[in-house]
Amino acid sequence: MENSILYTFSTIAQALGGAFALLSAFVLFRFQSLDASMLNASVGLRSIWKTPADLATYDTLRGLSVWPSLNRAIDAQIARMTAAHEDPSFEVLATKTRLRAGQSLHRVLTLAFWLAVSLTFLVMTGSVAVIPYAHEIVETYGLKYIHALNLAGVGAFALCMFSYMFVIYAALVSRYGKSIIQPRIDALIKGS
Repeated sequence: MENSILYTFSTIAQALGGAFALLSAFVLFRFQSLDASMLNASVGLRSIWKTPADLATYDTLRGLSVWPSLNRAIDAQIARMTAAHEDPSFEVLATKTRLRAGQSLHRVLTLAFWLAVSLTFLVMTGSVAVIPYAHEIVETYGLKYIHALNLAGVGAFALCMFSYMFVIYAALVSRYGKSIIQPRIDALIKGS
């Protein structure tokens, strides 16, 4: 029975270490591609700025990738345009929606990743903490307790894997303004 505890918890720690390394590389790549996509999309909003100083500030914020601040500035500028009876083009509104969706995706992905990091830390630390006490556990507790301990370890491992699947799902789901784009797609399909 001691071997079952040793094998279970050492395998959990090693498997989570490898899986977490892959997940981290995937998330880092996704953050970089999301940032590049938002940077490219935001070029289409340069036309809404009226003064060279505003445009320079906009380009600086774009370069720094401070999307929450940039999105607030874009919303304010579009509100000023609307108040002055200048209707923004569909492209401007679609790009604004895309940047908002990118910011939302970044936030959801960050939260999901930190949840996975926390779970992984707890499960790996717990697994490593159990290993030195395997002999004492076998000597002190009965067979049912040992099976329950092993099942708890496997359950915690499964919970980590589920959190990884959630992170991957969050990274791959597109939130690029379907509500604003879908009517245009429907119009193209109907031929209007």
